[in-house]
Amino acid sequence: MTTEFICRKEIFSPKNRPIRYKLFAKTANQAGGVAWIKFLRKNILVVSDPLIAKELYTKHASGLIRSGISNGIIMEMVGSSVLTVNGDEWLHLRQDINPSLSDLAVDAYLPSIADSYIRRLDKWFEGSSSGAISILPNDLLASSYYVKSRLIFGNEFSDQEVISLVDNDTTCLAYLAKIAPSGANLPSWIPFSAKNSIKKLTGMSAKILLKNLDDYLIRRGNCIEDICILDSFYGERLARGRCPLQFGQQKQIDLIRTLFYSSVATTSTTIVWALRILSAKFQVWEIIKSEIDSLLTDDRSLPEVLPFMHKTRAFVLEVMRCYPAVPSILKEAVSDISCSFGVIPKGSAVIVSIHGIHTNPLYWQNPAEFSMDRFELNASHHETFWTFGLGSHACPGRMLAISEVMIVLALLVRRFCVVSQPSMSLDANCPSIFLEPMDSQAFLLEPRL
Repeated sequence: MTTEFICRKEIFSPKNRPIRYKLFAKTANQAGGVAWIKFLRKNILVVSDPLIAKELYTKHASGLIRSGISNGIIMEMVGSSVLTVNGDEWLHLRQDINPSLSDLAVDAYLPSIADSYIRRLDKWFEGSSSGAISILPNDLLASSYYVKSRLIFGNEFSDQEVISLVDNDTTCLAYLAKIAPSGANLPSWIPFSAKNSIKKLTGMSAKILLKNLDDYLIRRGNCIEDICILDSFYGERLARGRCPLQFGQQKQIDLIRTLFYSSVATTSTTIVWALRILSAKFQVWEIIKSEIDSLLTDDRSLPEVLPFMHKTRAFVLEVMRCYPAVPSILKEAVSDISCSFGVIPKGSAVIVSIHGIHTNPLYWQNPAEFSMDRFELNASHHETFWTFGLGSHACPGRMLAISEVMIVLALLVRRFCVVSQPSMSLDANCPSIFLEPMDSQAFLLEPRL
């Protein structure tokens, strides 16, 4: 099943850094789903077979850790969160937040998510009185910060806080893009001055998050109830007889970062890709528009009709298949690992190529084609759809993320028409850890009268 490669120069050429995730995926798929690459005496295992990836994520999860310079920078940004920790620590953190992301809890959050986006879109609508408006990815990113602050803390960030957070976090990601090869830390280097800059920026962001946590605790102390994740989290801990304030400030900020950063950029990136596809493929826009218009009547609320938006849900899942926000996951083997296909030597880099899994021709028919039909009602792709991972280490916020993207699309459709732009590029690159459009072309929205 495995094929050993002597490093092909094009994979690690600096000019190919933004598309390295594609080259890893192609290499693994050509090898049948598992490929060994040697680079500067480093063993690199690239996996694009979902069954092998599942084996690694379940049976051998404890033997694989996040490490390297890239993870160090991300840890500076998000602390000991589900995006950076390993093994038992990850499972304990997830166990803490799972009840707050249950189906019942998510249903309770949907009205406030919709309300936050309505306010953002109303401002766009007011600005579109003279015609079409141009929307850039950062507009959606900023909207996501407002929405997540209300979802987590029960109260929205101020405009200045959002400006500061977006600026701080995008600057840190820009550092990451400059110094770390996409999809593999092989090798990378970060100058001391950059480390200091990142610490300064992330420290400023942490203060904003802690301030909003303190504000939430004051409201809770005054018996003001908020329908938000923190309220669910603290209520669940109290119900179990556990003091919600037993852990120190660092643990609190790590929890907040887990809830906040695991969803902000990933969700907004997915929405960007969804709108670019709707701009480029007018026939898809007509399908989505028709379904939403037929369901979202004056006497039915958006959360009420969400479960019946089957075509919209299929569209969102196909967007995530073609453009997974994080296209590959890098870990390191901390010991020799005996797998069904052989032994992974200690110290090997192990890359699970989500893009490779989603384009593996052994599991997907015509994988390069965008087709909503793959996710028809009752269509099951449980083990071959890896946007959220799989098993005990899968993202606990899957339902919330899918619901949020569907809400945004529904609200946009009710207020705007997406202007057809057949020339809209759907090419992608991965300059940091997120899959982004290759160009900066904006999409256009016209108000519906």
